[in-house]
Amino acid sequence: MIARSAWDEAGGLDQRFFLYCEEVDLFCRLHLAGHTFWRIAKARAHHDIGHGEAASPMRVVYLTAGIMQFARLHWSKPRQWVAIFLIWLGAVQRFAIGMLMSPVGKQFKVLRDSNRLLATRPSYWRFGYDPERGLLARLNRAGSKMP
Repeated sequence: MIARSAWDEAGGLDQRFFLYCEEVDLFCRLHLAGHTFWRIAKARAHHDIGHGEAASPMRVVYLTAGIMQFARLHWSKPRQWVAIFLIWLGAVQRFAIGMLMSPVGKQFKVLRDSNRLLATRPSYWRFGYDPERGLLARLNRAGSKMP
């Protein structure tokens, strides 16, 4: 729960986020404004209905674009480049392991498929949700189809 005055002071959720990390951005802005937070360790939330698979290729791309949107808004250019490189390097490693191990089991095929676009097309996610170069702009130009 957030006090209405804190919500208003922070400006609520940033509309420049499409999916993922919008709450991280909100809490970062609240923290920078001097607000403190309590964590209730035993509190739990449950979604009765889920949509899609956690490791679907597009979900992973959207999540990564959300992370990069946060980085673009809050980090210096050098830190953004470090983030891009580390995210890409991790994706390349997971994609390679998935490629090598996919004959062994389905979980490795999922690993390969969910990291393919991150590893091979960093331009899809590295600009976050930038209106001209980001993921949504790419989807709009491609007619909502990704390879």
